[in-house]
Amino acid sequence: MNLIKIESEAPRLNDLPVANSIKNPPSKRIMLGIGAVALSGILFGVQGIMGKYAFAGGANVPTLLMLRFITASLIIWIPLCLMLAKKKEVDLRQPLPRGLALSGMGLFWITNSLFYFLALELLPASTNSLLVFTYPAIVAFWSVLFFKEKLSGIKATALALALGGCFLTVDPQGALAVSSSFSFLGALLALASAFSNSWYVVLAGRVGPNVSGIVKAAYSLPVTALLFTLYVLVTSTFSGGMSFMGWLLCVLIGVLTGFSIYLFLIGVNYIGGSRSAIISTTEPATALFMGAIILAEPVTPVKLVGGLCIIGAILLLSRTTKA
Repeated sequence: MNLIKIESEAPRLNDLPVANSIKNPPSKRIMLGIGAVALSGILFGVQGIMGKYAFAGGANVPTLLMLRFITASLIIWIPLCLMLAKKKEVDLRQPLPRGLALSGMGLFWITNSLFYFLALELLPASTNSLLVFTYPAIVAFWSVLFFKEKLSGIKATALALALGGCFLTVDPQGALAVSSSFSFLGALLALASAFSNSWYVVLAGRVGPNVSGIVKAAYSLPVTALLFTLYVLVTSTFSGGMSFMGWLLCVLIGVLTGFSIYLFLIGVNYIGGSRSAIISTTEPATALFMGAIILAEPVTPVKLVGGLCIIGAILLLSRTTKA
């Protein structure tokens, strides 16, 4: 991808389109945006499986998150520094209010990750995933309520398909079984993660409408990395006794996170926040199939139908420029 020109009269692939382009982007931009978000969700889904092996290699949650976001920040900043060294046209300077707003977006990754893992300690994984992936509906709600975005019939149908697909792929019978092991605090934490993620998605499309995705990531990810590092140092929770595989997987998860966030922001630039949130449901579908391939987890017909619903939502959104 061409990352050289960030603000120009003719936006390039990684540039944010202007507001009018978001409302009615050409079909090529739609397909690029959909492809970027779908791939982002796939890469996020793979990370869940890798995380299981990282924990088996001696990693703990604070260490994994610290290394994850440090590596992700490097993935974004290294190519930017190389371009600056080669005197490429890279305008990283932003007005102070916008720069602070972009940096502040990194706080949402902290709350999103923190609430998610706290909920995971109190809830079954399927229940946690089901509650966290209510966030596309929350994004659509905020977009309609605060930004007067129209929820068309096509988008509403795609949203229903995507949420229904998530519901089916995460073992609905187990997720809805409120037993003695069910934690209402865990449920609140999972919904808080969804709430946090929804605002990140909404603001990603609204803060600096002419700022490229890579610059947004360059401002926000170091904030997340810094605060997780401070947390590990203050709480002395660094897991230094990891195996080589544990270290390797933590770093690889960080690499995938950097690319995932960058791809997601490209998608938001081209197709908007609510559509991107719907398409990001490729994440639980990917986790399902990767779990079946690598961890030999069972794939039932119900879960397959859920995966097909998510694919159907993506195909539906790709058929129109007015969704």
